[in-house]
Amino acid sequence: MINFNEGTTEIDRFQYGSFRNLMVQDAIIIIVIYAAQLDLSISEEEIKRVEGIAEGCPACVEKKKGIFSRINRFVNEMRNIEREKVLEIAMEILTPELRKTAFELAAEVIMTGNELPDQKSKILEKLVTKMSIEIQFAAKVIERLDK
Repeated sequence: MINFNEGTTEIDRFQYGSFRNLMVQDAIIIIVIYAAQLDLSISEEEIKRVEGIAEGCPACVEKKKGIFSRINRFVNEMRNIEREKVLEIAMEILTPELRKTAFELAAEVIMTGNELPDQKSKILEKLVTKMSIEIQFAAKVIERLDK
């Protein structure tokens, strides 16, 4: 859960309120949405692709319908909040091991997406940095998915 400390303003509490009680699967889904660069103009095909990847995650206790609902909810809620901040909030929930799991899922959604290779590289680099993922681990994941 988000830890709103004394330096947090009431505006911050209100603005990020919908992200206060995240579960592990929520954090993972948010990271996958971030990786897929999903926004309100996404197609149903894109949502289904993200849904399929999230459904295969052992940390996601809900399946198909629940995951689909969560994806829609977070895509809609993220339109009014800076994506980088939402990523930070999601990261607070995850242990280093779960961050690796989230990175693997995010990399999968990136590698199977329609983005150009340069765009994919930029998103992956940003996730490695922001998620504190070991470069060797990231390289192995990317190499495995690139085959």
